[in-house]
Amino acid sequence: MEKVHTLKVLTYYYDGLEDGSKPFEVRFNDRDFQVGDLLCLNEVTPKGDYTNRMLVRKVTYVLDDPACCLPGYVVLGLAPVNKAFILRVRYDNGEEGTAVASAPSRQKALDLFNEEYAGSAAVVLDCVLELDTDKERVLLHD
Repeated sequence: MEKVHTLKVLTYYYDGLEDGSKPFEVRFNDRDFQVGDLLCLNEVTPKGDYTNRMLVRKVTYVLDDPACCLPGYVVLGLAPVNKAFILRVRYDNGEEGTAVASAPSRQKALDLFNEEYAGSAAVVLDCVLELDTDKERVLLHD
C-alpha cells in the first residue's frame, strides 16, 4: 500500500497542479516522501481556508540533491491518479483507520491491501470512497 500524505496547497499552486502545467511539488521532507506515495492535495486560500477542492497525485520521482534543493527540501515529480479507493480497515492492534490504494478496480485495491498486510490480522471492513478522475466522479460507499 502506498503511504498517503494529506497536504495543503495554495490556490495559485493548486491551479497548476489541476491543469497539469505544474507536475511537481517542492516540499520540506519531514514526511520521508517516497516514489509510489500518494498525495491528497487540499486547496487553501492565502488565509488558510479550505476551498473543498482536492486532488490525488502519485509521487513518481523524488529529487533530493543538495546541488538543486535547499537543505531538507525535495522536489516531487507527480502524476495524476485515475482511480483510487479509500478503505476502512481494522489493524492488528484492533484500531480502525483508513488506507488508500490506487488501483483500476475495487477488487485490485483489496488485493493490494491483502498483499501488503499478508500474515497480519489487519482486515478491510469496507470501501468507503471511490475516486474516478477519468469519469470525474466520487462515489461514497455505505
